[in-house]
Amino acid sequence: MPGDAGADAGTDADASVGADAGSDADASAGDGGPSGNRVLLFGGTAGGQSQGDTWTYDGAAWTSGFPGPETRSVSAMAALGSQVVLFGGFDTSELQDTWTFDGAFWTQSPASGPQARGGHGMATLGAGVVLFGGYNGAKPLGDTWTFSGTAWAMYTGASSPPARYEHAMATLGGTVVVFGGIDSTGGNLGDTWTYDGTTWTLFPGTSPPARYAATMATLGAETVLFGGSDGTTLQSDTWTFDGNKWTLTGAVGPSGRIGQAMATRGNTVVLYGGENLGDTWVFDGATWKLAIASGAPGSPGPRSDEAMATLP
Repeated sequence: MPGDAGADAGTDADASVGADAGSDADASAGDGGPSGNRVLLFGGTAGGQSQGDTWTYDGAAWTSGFPGPETRSVSAMAALGSQVVLFGGFDTSELQDTWTFDGAFWTQSPASGPQARGGHGMATLGAGVVLFGGYNGAKPLGDTWTFSGTAWAMYTGASSPPARYEHAMATLGGTVVVFGGIDSTGGNLGDTWTYDGTTWTLFPGTSPPARYAATMATLGAETVLFGGSDGTTLQSDTWTFDGNKWTLTGAVGPSGRIGQAMATRGNTVVLYGGENLGDTWVFDGATWKLAIASGAPGSPGPRSDEAMATLP
């Protein structure tokens, strides 16, 4: 995939954070946002090969197993009710299958909808999951789809963000937020858009500097954005967005990277891997803590472009 420098969903980690860190399963991730006491990780790229393994993280340890979808990278996942939905990605070509995971079993959905793609974004919105953008093997896409759990429906409204891939996407209250990515010219984007299920709106304020392959997740009444690349430099900055303004936090944590993934866990966000790293980090809104060092036994191992989501 053009622009895929081994990046699209992951993050890192190192030292120990208490097993109870962010363990409040009932903690709110914001109105309509995902909340759970585990995060789910699937696939990615390791050693130049697509992966097809499934892992869950409960705040203390990673657990593997759960056979499911075929190997892939740059797919996307989001929570839906008591399940997680996965769509597409890239193996030897772009994929267009839909899967659900209930915490124990993967099930392939017969639903058809979006065309094959990778590098897209997905986020929970009310009783559905919204998918936006991606790359179809020939060009960036700018279509919006919603999955109800049984069927995909395409958005046909007049307003929409420009086509892009390797953008960041997350839930914020009754909207989803899209930031950045790579456009049809190969340039980096620095715009912020919100979607309420009916209309896309361009955020009129100042956004973080343009970049691709950043990652974003819900934390309370804000979204947290980390990392990415401006095409020259790997970023290690952490931003929050409350719907009215972006704020650079100044928090010091993971090294600059692309290809990391991030998801909400209780009242924290968990970041894993990227740039063939295998560290697990936890952010509580103020401070990053290394939970598990890269290469530690019992973790998914170094990888890039994995997908992560909250497991309700």
